[in-house]
Amino acid sequence: MSVLVIGGYGHVGGQVAEILAEAGYDVRIGGRSLEKAKRFAARIGAEGVCLDVHDPTGWDAALDGTGMVVVCIDLPGDALPRRVLASGLRYVDISADDRILAAIERLGPVAQEHGGRALLSVGLAPGLTNMMANAVAQRVGVPQEICIAVMLGAGDSHGAAATDWMIAELAQLNGQPRVFKFARDQHPRKTWPMGFADQHVLTRAMPGVRVRTYFALDNRLLTTCLMSAGAALARLVWLRPVLRRALMTVRIGSPRTAIAVTATGSGTQAVARFEGSEEAKLTALIAARAAVLLMTGTVEPGVHHLGPVLGLHDFVDLFEPGALNLEIHGQAETTG
Repeated sequence: MSVLVIGGYGHVGGQVAEILAEAGYDVRIGGRSLEKAKRFAARIGAEGVCLDVHDPTGWDAALDGTGMVVVCIDLPGDALPRRVLASGLRYVDISADDRILAAIERLGPVAQEHGGRALLSVGLAPGLTNMMANAVAQRVGVPQEICIAVMLGAGDSHGAAATDWMIAELAQLNGQPRVFKFARDQHPRKTWPMGFADQHVLTRAMPGVRVRTYFALDNRLLTTCLMSAGAALARLVWLRPVLRRALMTVRIGSPRTAIAVTATGSGTQAVARFEGSEEAKLTALIAARAAVLLMTGTVEPGVHHLGPVLGLHDFVDLFEPGALNLEIHGQAETTG
């Protein structure tokens, strides 16, 4: 099956395309710049095609002969996934913007009518966080509250889309911090409320469950500065380009990524913890595996989020041994 990776020469998209090409799939690199697409494609033995998500006139040519589309950029709307699903193709989207995810969710009837299949919440957050939340929710029976905390490495490299999302969230930072203990971290860490897509996706999927998402950097001092001075700068639109450059160039810390997810209900608490490295690489590994499973598995026509149709067992071999574990009543259940 031919796989078209849109944004396939970007920070995450390039890694997704490379993983799929190395696995033997026929990969096509799609992007607005045909020159960049062809140049990157030549490096991995793929084909470069021009596809501008803002210009529908070129979509049919790019989609011709394609069986799956993996979108690694934020879309302006639902027009492209609508075209893909109405053509009965498979679709994977790594977007962390819930406005886009909610719009694609509403395409479920289109996908079912034409045999299209879509996977959303594919990556680290949302994605791994979504699957961890489903795992802990199952272990407490009827959850009343789910909390997701994500800690990213201040020494890691993050793409432009992720940086812009963080600045937008900083500009509207509100609420009280909460303390979490992350994997292999003996000291609880203070985290701040941020509107990760999981907060909205899981709320729609689990009516009545209170879902909250939190964020921190691995460097404590930088986290404090970001949540105070950084938030103030983000509210000044004319200073956002400066903040953007700083966040994308200044690296003081490690590439460590950690996640802590708790579910509480019926007097029981379940905790899932994960620790890894390099957020973009982890996102690419999860997205590529999701694409392969969507091509070869038994996912029914429709629009699905990762957690309800695929579980941690489908991805655990991608991580270091012991990176992921579950705790119920204080007893650890190592998953991988």
